Amino acid sequence: MGNSVKRTKRMRARRLTQGLCPHCGTDSRGSKFRYCEKYRRQRRRWRRRRHEQRGGDLCNVCLRQPAQDQLRSCRHCREMKRKAREKLRDEVYAAYGGYRCKFCDETRIEALQIDHVADDGADHRRRIGRGGQALYSWLKRHNYPSGFQVLCASCNTVKRICGFVPPVAEHRRQGCLSRRVTLSK
Repeated sequence: MGNSVKRTKRMRARRLTQGLCPHCGTDSRGSKFRYCEKYRRQRRRWRRRRHEQRGGDLCNVCLRQPAQDQLRSCRHCREMKRKAREKLRDEVYAAYGGYRCKFCDETRIEALQIDHVADDGADHRRRIGRGGQALYSWLKRHNYPSGFQVLCASCNTVKRICGFVPPVAEHRRQGCLSRRVTLSK
């Protein structure tokens, strides 16, 4: 390795520790990215050009590995996205008391949901675009506001139909879970 390459590596490492873009030295402390926006755009253009030169069979995310069959991303990028989604979900549930239903102590992850305490979930989902992952992202961006809770699907349904969630022992007595409830309009 030549001296100029070593010098460049040292300079970029120093810039990185100072919170600057390693490539051009502009301040990138307010950004969640390592490089400045200008350099990131330039890198995307380079990758797109390389992608087109190779025939367009590469992953649309990393533009490095071949895409899988009908999918537009490689296995590695799909796995990274899945891990990021799981991490975000874990953070959201941890902020609202963990993977445990507030009323019945259900702990199966697939049965748990984030519930709007004020029953304005439909209006809220319309405002932010949709639910699921978009709701998790919204909650994180807004520092996990109050007005949300973790409920299992059963308690959430009982709350929607009966208007409240009675204690577990009373679920069956009131008939919300023991018989089929029909909604009349």
